[in-house]
Amino acid sequence: LPGRRVLNSRKWTGKTLADHKADRVEFVRQLLGKVGMTLPETDRLQITPVEPGDQHCPPRDQLIMAHIAQRTRWRAEYATRLLAASPPGTQQLSAIREAA
Repeated sequence: LPGRRVLNSRKWTGKTLADHKADRVEFVRQLLGKVGMTLPETDRLQITPVEPGDQHCPPRDQLIMAHIAQRTRWRAEYATRLLAASPPGTQQLSAIREAA
């Protein structure tokens, strides 16, 4: 999330990088929980290089575009649920306030 920053030094916070990562994941879970979404549980992925000519792997440009499309769907779903969860009359449709 934009603007969410943490200190990574154990000298200042007493937390390890794993502790900070767990804090960030919990923050996102709480944020999504407010609008009725859940963060999917993911297992660790094992990434291995793809051999040239591998028939079971799509081309790199298709992988990148599929990831971009997935992120766009997630963002649209979050925005839709955020608008649905907010009380009526508090939604601002314009980024510019009306002149007084």
